[in-house]
Amino acid sequence: MKKTKILSILSIITLLTSIIFPILSSKVYAGVVDVTGGSGVNVDTTVVEHYTDVNITDDITLEKDKEFIIDFTKTDNLSKGLSYLADVGNTVYYKVVDNKLKFTENESEAVIKIVRNESENKAVMTLINTNDNKSYNLDFSCRRLDRSTLTYNGTEEDASGSATIKQTRDNYYTRYNFKCKLNLIVNATQDSSNTPKTITWDSDKTNNPNIKDNELLKNGTIELGGEEIDSGSVVLSVNDVTLTKEQISNFEEKANGYEISSYLNINLDQVIYKGTATDVWTNELKELNNEATITLRLEEGVNGNEVVIVHEKHDGTYEIIPTTYNPETNTITFKTSSFSNYAIASKTIDTISTNPQTGDNIIMFIIIFALALTGILVTFIINKKRVKNNK
Repeated sequence: MKKTKILSILSIITLLTSIIFPILSSKVYAGVVDVTGGSGVNVDTTVVEHYTDVNITDDITLEKDKEFIIDFTKTDNLSKGLSYLADVGNTVYYKVVDNKLKFTENESEAVIKIVRNESENKAVMTLINTNDNKSYNLDFSCRRLDRSTLTYNGTEEDASGSATIKQTRDNYYTRYNFKCKLNLIVNATQDSSNTPKTITWDSDKTNNPNIKDNELLKNGTIELGGEEIDSGSVVLSVNDVTLTKEQISNFEEKANGYEISSYLNINLDQVIYKGTATDVWTNELKELNNEATITLRLEEGVNGNEVVIVHEKHDGTYEIIPTTYNPETNTITFKTSSFSNYAIASKTIDTISTNPQTGDNIIMFIIIFALALTGILVTFIINKKRVKNNK
């Protein structure tokens, strides 16, 4: 009985130690760990790892003498991944090794400097120690331990009297998977054939000739509002899109009486030319700070005289965008600050006048005039009779 109590007390002490120690040491163990305790007590810990993946696919573009702001309050995957890189310390440095960003304490070998500002919920990332334009295809993952739980599975005692505590530790991680381009720009040149404000898209350049929706479009233009970009050019592209049944149903429900003629994916990219038309960097612009005006010219007219654009927003909701349709030029014009999936929808509005015909108006006027004249004559005759009778 006394031996059993001692083993129970040792089991509890060892179990508490196995819970507290990983928290205090902040170390992560993998596989099965057997820790030998005093008086022949062992702890058999099975570690199970759980991951929540955050995939970073948006390009990262750093320009010399320009700050890249990492906003800790944003919830997009790029902001989450960069916030993790900034979480190492107040000022951190990274170098590129085999298409991976590696933390370094040696500032002279780093290409990226990140200064954390916790009070403003942001960090400032800048390009350092780089003299030439460079581009890397980043491909690496890093993880952050969010929490751990420990489950006691029981205590086993062998024939020699040695006790083994069985437990399972579940570690929960956020894993950041960087599969994107890192563009380091020292000398940015702009293509002389384009301007940052307007660019023309030609549907003949599409690489998907089997789907006909985008062939309904002949060309298009975009005009940016405000100072959206300060280097390079912008390229508007309109492509076919494959939608799920649910997406199509949502588009049709939002159209509400309008007939959808085509579904399109409209993208906007910032293009920075390194010197030639083929040697370029591109950065997809999903959201703008100000609304841009888009004009699309159709190959043929639409079915109806009123056109709207149905837009699938990035948060999964849908909206109707007012659209100006010019039947003479077959163009539709609308404003947007977001680039994703769109649908062109139209319907016929009855414009027949309901006013009476001109001839009907004349006849009605004659009848009213005759009635009024008759009333005047009757009143005159009655008044005349009254005068005679009074005499």
